[in-house]
Amino acid sequence: MILNDLQPILIENVNVSLNNWADGILKIGSDFRNQNNYQKTAIDFVKTLYAFDFTNVLFKPTLAKEQPFRNTIDGAHSYFVGGNTHFPEDMGFALKPWTSISYRMGHYVINEKLMTWMGHTDFIDQDNEIVSVHSTFVWSHFNHDEYPKIIVHHSSLIP
Repeated sequence: MILNDLQPILIENVNVSLNNWADGILKIGSDFRNQNNYQKTAIDFVKTLYAFDFTNVLFKPTLAKEQPFRNTIDGAHSYFVGGNTHFPEDMGFALKPWTSISYRMGHYVINEKLMTWMGHTDFIDQDNEIVSVHSTFVWSHFNHDEYPKIIVHHSSLIP
């Protein structure tokens, strides 16, 4: 099959990867609120979805200002759950009371090695308040039997 024939399958892979990311964020928050081991959930999330074990990862989280780039497992983990003295600004993005995460207006660039999505991500909290961010994710495959892993993640608040 040529790439154009694979395009719908590859777009579905991107959508599955986006949903896995959203589900992981919601799971971290749920484990935190239910007093489960959210720290382990978060580190498993980072190690499963991001490619830190395979290559450099470019991660610019939404609310990170003092140290805007989180290019290590520890830096990414801290952003999601806070509590790391090396990243004192982190309050735990995934610990906020998000009830759902959705995507809209996505654009795709997909080739044999990379899957890219850019669009809007909406985070809805328990009060039905929506925080919208511009997001870019780039995934790559490192093993044939594994899900693609994030190598670039950039997000910023929509003014």
